[in-house]
Amino acid sequence: MQKYCVACRTEQDESEFPYDVDWPKCWDCLYKNFYADRVRYSERTQQEYEPETKEQFISTTRKELADFEREKRLQSYRKQDLEAKRKKRLELEEAQGNKCAICGKLQDDNSRRLALDHDHTTDEIRGLLCSNCNSALGMAEDNPSVLRAAADYLEKYSHSENEQTCP
Repeated sequence: MQKYCVACRTEQDESEFPYDVDWPKCWDCLYKNFYADRVRYSERTQQEYEPETKEQFISTTRKELADFEREKRLQSYRKQDLEAKRKKRLELEEAQGNKCAICGKLQDDNSRRLALDHDHTTDEIRGLLCSNCNSALGMAEDNPSVLRAAADYLEKYSHSENEQTCP
């Protein structure tokens, strides 16, 4: 299949262009531009420039372009993931009545937004938590045994009959 190079204004075989990228310049033109830029840069900075061969340039550029394409795909996945999280947050806000799943503190306009709590191993979203409860889980490294031991400790030394929720 033929492709048109906007720099040298010729039609060439598709293999003469960077793969996986809808790039408007052929390898020859890319190399010429790159080489000229490097020479100008080395003259400006008075640094020696060790020129690459065209084959070395193509090899390193293919890798960089592949990394660039991979990053573009990751950004697309992140965007899709963000949309899913937004949808899940709205569902949880409605299901939990805008309250913390642990202490029941209501999210109001003056407080911080409830955190979207998730399992750090599976990345599964568990619920919405106030910042204090979310921090407590984080400090305990999501370990239920540590949290139970902390609750037992507090109950053992509690001087009050009233249970308090997060401030």
